[in-house]
Amino acid sequence: MGSQLTFEAHINHLCKTSFNHLRNISTLRPILSLSAAEKLVHAFVSSRLNYCNALLIGIPGKSLQRLQYIQNSAARILMRVQKHEHITPILHSLHWLPVSTRIEYKNQVRREIQLGTASIFWMSFPTVALFFWEVRGHSKLYDNISDSSLGWNGVFLSIAGFLFFTDMCIYWIHRCMHHKNIYKGVYLSLFVFVNIWTISIHDGDYRIPGPLICLINGAAHHVDHHLYFNYNYGQYFTLWDRLGGSYRYPSALQRKGPHDHVRKLLAEAAETQ
Repeated sequence: MGSQLTFEAHINHLCKTSFNHLRNISTLRPILSLSAAEKLVHAFVSSRLNYCNALLIGIPGKSLQRLQYIQNSAARILMRVQKHEHITPILHSLHWLPVSTRIEYKNQVRREIQLGTASIFWMSFPTVALFFWEVRGHSKLYDNISDSSLGWNGVFLSIAGFLFFTDMCIYWIHRCMHHKNIYKGVYLSLFVFVNIWTISIHDGDYRIPGPLICLINGAAHHVDHHLYFNYNYGQYFTLWDRLGGSYRYPSALQRKGPHDHVRKLLAEAAETQ
């Protein structure tokens, strides 16, 4: 960070490192499939452009152009197109937002405070209504299991029904948000659900019991959602992805994930030295 808060030193280092990786990827590109090349670009270039980029909001346009040039170069290498070809259709085909838009949308602290504060007021209405409905004796909430005619069977049935219903809702909301006509112009304004599961599917830990891999939508499935964009929308289970035709078996569990490609390249590099 410079004395005038321009992040010039950081941007210089980012450009140097990114173009060094892009030169290496460009050398390997003729022998790589599009899928493999895309994983390398995301692992070594896109991740650097996205890391803590909320801090770059308000930087000079000249610095922003340098970062955009990195992304443009990565897209041209990935799609193997010439410099004279217009970059916008290429970025659209890859579903890549421009760097300036990424920085604005990544400013999560301010955005989450605004949305969280606004949602408190609106979420209070159904909460208060349900509370008064309960205290007036119109609910199906019981203090003891024995008070319910369904007993323990009703408890387990309600848990299964809750998971099925929320998984269905989150799947269709998530899929609709990725529609091109909605994704470009509408930001998710409805606060739906936040829990431990949301963290677990982003933690990079792929451990799921073998028989449940095709049932549970875990971290390995969600990695492919971020890599390929149009797969594995579900929250808990793979049911709705299978019904909706968007299920993809995790590439990481087939030893074709980003880490596997990086390890393979490092091993090949070690053998040539």
